[in-house]
Amino acid sequence: MLCKPPRASSGLRRAAATISILGAATAPAAAQTLIEPPAQTCTTINCGATAVRGQTWQIAGLGFGSGHPWTAQVFGAAGKCLRFDVTSQIGADLAMTVVAPDGQTFTNNDGGSGGCSTCPRVVVGQIPATGWYTVNVAEKAAALGNNRFIIRLGQYAADVGNPNCASPTPGQ
Repeated sequence: MLCKPPRASSGLRRAAATISILGAATAPAAAQTLIEPPAQTCTTINCGATAVRGQTWQIAGLGFGSGHPWTAQVFGAAGKCLRFDVTSQIGADLAMTVVAPDGQTFTNNDGGSGGCSTCPRVVVGQIPATGWYTVNVAEKAAALGNNRFIIRLGQYAADVGNPNCASPTPGQ
């Protein structure tokens, strides 16, 4: 003798439909890059920095506002300084914003070093508290396109004479 499975109650059917609709409405989550550059005591520009290749891109057919910046979380220890230096860019002119754990923001567009004067560079002076800094690199003019770049991320002893910590970017 075959038995029929029990029928789900109308409340269960509604809950399942709600979960299905909510699941379909959520956007996919982007992966987050976590970087912990080792603390350096060297004094030449970008010495010991972690070099990372990055890319900004657009999703074809979605129109204005569909560009995606490059975002990473970079760890900084109290008493050190952090240097974020885009040393090359291919495509549009890029800008960078760094958000400290306390919400303070540091933004730069054309402060690059070396052979890339239009590349962004942010220097966070002596860090008051240990934490993760959010780094966002995007196109300066909010134009859409696929852009590649190399960013060097360094954490340095915040000594008075260390050139990697010189000329800190003003925070807001």
